[in-house]
Amino acid sequence: MNIEELKNDIEAENFLIDIGVLEINRVCPYCGSTEVYSIRRNHFKCKNCRREWSKYMVQFLKILELNL
Repeated sequence: MNIEELKNDIEAENFLIDIGVLEINRVCPYCGSTEVYSIRRNHFKCKNCRREWSKYMVQFLKILELNL
């Protein structure tokens, strides 16, 4: 599959996961807790520290670390 064949956001997200650009895990990036839940589309909240984040935020922070 190439990028021109993608028809919607879900296919695009799955494509990025498959090629290793995007990694989505349900672990709090702040405290490391695995007790997280979805609060709205693409956003999670930690039951432990109560902080919210986008499921894409962690990956973008990793990219920024590599560039610094």
